[in-house]
Formats: sequence, C-alpha cells, structure tokens
Amino acid sequence: MRGLVLGQWMRPASTSKSSAAVWDIGQNVEMTDESLIDLFDRYNQCFYNRDADQLRDLYVDDDQGFVYFDNHPDCDSVALDDHLAKVEGFLSGDQVVELETEVLSTSVSGNAGCLFALVRYVDRAEPPVRMSLFAESNNSVWKIRHLHFSVDPNG
Repeated sequence: MRGLVLGQWMRPASTSKSSAAVWDIGQNVEMTDESLIDLFDRYNQCFYNRDADQLRDLYVDDDQGFVYFDNHPDCDSVALDDHLAKVEGFLSGDQVVELETEVLSTSVSGNAGCLFALVRYVDRAEPPVRMSLFAESNNSVWKIRHLHFSVDPNG
C-alpha cells in the first residue's frame, strides 16, 4: 500500500524523488500523469507546512470559477477567497492529520487533468474519504479548478 504521510505521496522506489527534486510552483512542466501527481504532492505539502500562500499559487487565478466541496461541515466554497479564508482558519488551529492514500488514479488529456484518490485518516481509518481534483494547464503549469472530498458511503 502506498501512502500519503504527513502530506506527501509515497512513490514506489523506482520513481522516487528526493525533496530537492520537488518542482517549484510556477515551473513549466510537461502535462503528464506524473506532473499531476506532483501537483497532488504540493497541495498536500502546503497543509503539512501550513503554508496558505503556496496553496493559493496552486489554484486557478482567473474569474472563470472555482468550486471546493469538503467532507467537513461548513467548508464548501464556490469562491477561491472564501475557500482560502476557511483554510487559513483551519491551518491556524487544527491539527493536520496523517493520511494514507490507498488508491490514486490520474487521467490527462491535453491541458486538462483529473486525479482521483481514496484516503484514510490514520487516527480513524473508517470511513475512507474520496477525493477528486480537476486541474488545467495554465502556461504549462497545473492549476486546480475544482476539488471534492466526501466520505465514502461504501466505506
């Protein structure tokens, strides 16, 4: 089982990268499944580092819409500023819980990418949480347009 531990996707040894090799936000990369997984890594690392500014850089920065649905009460947002205000409140007080990623699947077509994951909180393995992320290429950089987290009813 691969895991997201303290916000970092654990790659198989054959494709592992050192922390020095993690791409800087804004670096131009080829739009591939691997680059989408790296976006997932950076997203989770922002929570581990409690870095809302780096998190903001991962999202689209246009007026075409942003949607975030969460498995926690009162965390849904249909505007980026509202979402980031809620995240900043969370990061200022709540504990960031370790997660394990059991399933991770990506699909990339042109400048659009989807990532799907099934994660579990290590302090309470049930129920699992489903995560979907839709990203788009913005000048050869993945930007998050939509995120959805929900408790798996099939848990």
